[in-house]
Amino acid sequence: NEEDIAAEGVAERSVFMTDGEEGLGLAFDVGTTTLAAALADLSDGRVLSRTARPSRQLAFGADVVTRMRYALESEEKARELTRMLRGQLEDMAGEMLAETGRDRKEIKRAVFSGNTVMEHFLAGEDTSPMAGAPYVPNTLFGDMDGGWSLRGSESFFMPCVSGFVGGDITAGLSTLPKETFEGRALYLDVGTNGEMVLIDNGEMISCSAATGPALEGWAMDCGMTASEGAVESVSFDGEELKLSVIGDIKPKGICGSGILDAAAVMINAGIVDETGRMPDEGEYDGPLADRLGWDDDGRPVFFLDRGRGIYVSQKDMRQIQLAKRALAAGIDILLGERGLTADGLDRIYVAGGFGRHLDARSCFTTGLLPRVSAKKVLYLGNTSLAGALGALCSEEKREGLPRLRKSIRYLELSGLKDFNDRFVGHMAFDGI
Repeated sequence: NEEDIAAEGVAERSVFMTDGEEGLGLAFDVGTTTLAAALADLSDGRVLSRTARPSRQLAFGADVVTRMRYALESEEKARELTRMLRGQLEDMAGEMLAETGRDRKEIKRAVFSGNTVMEHFLAGEDTSPMAGAPYVPNTLFGDMDGGWSLRGSESFFMPCVSGFVGGDITAGLSTLPKETFEGRALYLDVGTNGEMVLIDNGEMISCSAATGPALEGWAMDCGMTASEGAVESVSFDGEELKLSVIGDIKPKGICGSGILDAAAVMINAGIVDETGRMPDEGEYDGPLADRLGWDDDGRPVFFLDRGRGIYVSQKDMRQIQLAKRALAAGIDILLGERGLTADGLDRIYVAGGFGRHLDARSCFTTGLLPRVSAKKVLYLGNTSLAGALGALCSEEKREGLPRLRKSIRYLELSGLKDFNDRFVGHMAFDGI
């Protein structure tokens, strides 16, 4: 129920409903930038181990479009991406088995959840149909044989909605309370793509907007994933700039939630104007002037930790601006399709690797989310992995996922004049 979600967060759940089978199961969130995995005991639904790693495919691009272009160059390059991904998942499985002292022969089933392109890479399917219009994938998956079996186990690939609304979204929706589908809610998975689903009294409509990798900590000067050493939150009380770092150690970089907080602080302090521009040298004399600096080319930077060289740059702010414009425009389109406004929503669910660390005020200030009561916003964390774990342990869950997928209508935003107009209209930062 919602009380449990708010208190615990589905991503942190340690026990899942199970059919009581003997053996072990593996659940994977096959993300574009980060791979996450969990090992579970199928007899009692307990999660025995978790792990996460940056994807080795990052060497071929931070986004799926770049990787698809690489795969198009030759069949061998496409196979290389598949081998790399499978090998990393095999390694992660081995790590968890070694950590728990369990045997690979105990593995009965593996469930894979990711965006449509990543599931295609993993299954060894051709991604070229998704590299151009009309972006129709070879398969939408959703059965017990996705094309690849890890360590001889049963395999289940999460059913996808379309080329750019993937199995990670179906997985995430499966974690929501049943009462959610009887009201009005917006489900957002904010990653390299901003995938979203509007729920309106049992009817669902989805779309995907290209937000870029900034909110996952990539493509930023000092960005990193939400792991130990990442600045996860930033606040300013009028006198002191305060940082919270994962692991309570010295900062190594900034993850998505920290970047968003820092951007909100900069906007509210007047360091970033409504157009997203940062000041030239000598232009700003406000309360955080001592945090400003300039790089070797004279471009402005905002230091979170000057001694360690951790900062937010003008380029970073443009990346955040791009992400928020795309997401906000997509939300507008979905609400307009049903004749709704944000105020009419009962809930906004925010999923994604950084979704447990977000501050609603930062989301509102930067324009990432529409302004609603902060109480309506729930941060769920990695629902892709949580949904994969639920399906791993329950046959009923697995059988219900294809039906859930088929009930979601997909809206393609590319080429929509209304989307382009709204994208331009969301350029400004409005501040407090």
